[in-house]
Amino acid sequence: MDTMTLTPAERRPRERAEVAAVLLLMQSVFGLLSLLGMLVMAALFPVLTPAGLLVAAGFMVPLLGAIGVARGWRWARRIALIWQGITLFGLFVNLLLALLPPVQMELTLTGIITGLLLPVSVIALLHSESKVQSPRPKVRSPERAGS
Repeated sequence: MDTMTLTPAERRPRERAEVAAVLLLMQSVFGLLSLLGMLVMAALFPVLTPAGLLVAAGFMVPLLGAIGVARGWRWARRIALIWQGITLFGLFVNLLLALLPPVQMELTLTGIITGLLLPVSVIALLHSESKVQSPRPKVRSPERAGS
């Protein structure tokens, strides 16, 4: 189907999914940078922790979500929304832990973008997409059509 034949109202949900896919790709690239940094540190200090697996998931989950959202898969949209919720929860826990004196957490611009702005934007785009889609028309049974 050619996008030129669609009306703006029909094109809007698709455009939101495409923007969300691009934001998920950005989040995946930030996760890849984090993974590469972890691998450099692992080469210097060879200790693999469960946190390293989370860093790998922080790269793979948004990448798979971006592919699925761009293709219109509903399960990928759900996974992307759940992952964004996990990301926001992680940022919230980190900020709470930073209130403790022995724990130091620096909040950087990259941390704000990847931990707050990208997840909130993706949630807004993907959640509003489900609200924008018009409900399916009700199909009347043949018995009721005559009355």
